[in-house]
Amino acid sequence: MPQRIIVIDDTPEIVGLYEELLTDEGYDVVATFAGPPTEPAVIERHQPDLIIMDWLFGNDRTGMQTLDMLKTYPPTAPLPIIVCSAAERTLREVEGTLTQQGVCMLHKPFAIDDLLAMIQEVLA
Repeated sequence: MPQRIIVIDDTPEIVGLYEELLTDEGYDVVATFAGPPTEPAVIERHQPDLIIMDWLFGNDRTGMQTLDMLKTYPPTAPLPIIVCSAAERTLREVEGTLTQQGVCMLHKPFAIDDLLAMIQEVLA
């Protein structure tokens, strides 16, 4: 059974690229186009092995709120998370917190090989 990755991003084109790339690599991808879910239980139902998420969303939800929800909900708390975002300055401000929570960061634009290597490392 392939490993399942949930992608949370508010840009449908970006989600489509993740979906195509990761499916071609043999992963089962669950794409979320509208931004973060309102409840971590939505993530739990899909039983992912990994979450890849953006940090800034077009609406009022932010990555930190989503991360806090996921890390405080016991069923999703242990899931590995990779934050992929162009919000480099914002991520640098919270880098210590993310590192303490075991969250990996990849700044957009990134090389596909870097993303795939990080996924393999996190899932190993």
